[in-house]
Amino acid sequence: MPAGMDSRFVVPQIPNATLRREDLLARLSAGDACPFTLVSAGPGSGKTALLASWTSTLPGGVAWLSCDIDDG
Repeated sequence: MPAGMDSRFVVPQIPNATLRREDLLARLSAGDACPFTLVSAGPGSGKTALLASWTSTLPGGVAWLSCDIDDG
């Protein structure tokens, strides 16, 4: 990550050993005509890994924002 870059706006690097959820990736790709995608699930359910994996399959750029409790 470049110096001064806020990590909330950078797609996380996911280890190669992470399980790829092809069924969920296909569902996300089926909705790629939508300008906005929101994924909501409990902690530790794999949201970040799923979305980071999905962004690597997209032909264009993506906007990434990681939020936490301090963001309100």
